[in-house]
Amino acid sequence: MNELDIIRKLAVAARDETIPQTAVTSGVIAAINGYAEQSDRPLMWIAGLSSLVALAVCVLAVQAFETWPDPSAIPLFAIAGLVAL
Repeated sequence: MNELDIIRKLAVAARDETIPQTAVTSGVIAAINGYAEQSDRPLMWIAGLSSLVALAVCVLAVQAFETWPDPSAIPLFAIAGLVAL
C-alpha cells in the first residue's frame, strides 16, 4: 500500500467523522473578565497614590506661593490663594 492510498483513506475517515459539540464560550468569557479585573488593580493603586501625592504637592505649592517674598509677584499667584480656601 503506498502513501497516497493511506492519505486518501484518512481523508475519507475524516469526512465521515462527526465533530463533538462543546460549549466553551462562557468559560472563555469568564476567564477574560477575570483576567481584566485582576490586571487593573495594581494600576488603580498606583493612580490613587500618585493623585494623593499630586494633591499634597499642589497644597504645598499654594502655601509657598502665598509667602512669596517679591511683592510684584503676589498678584500673579493670587488666584492660587483661592484654591486654598
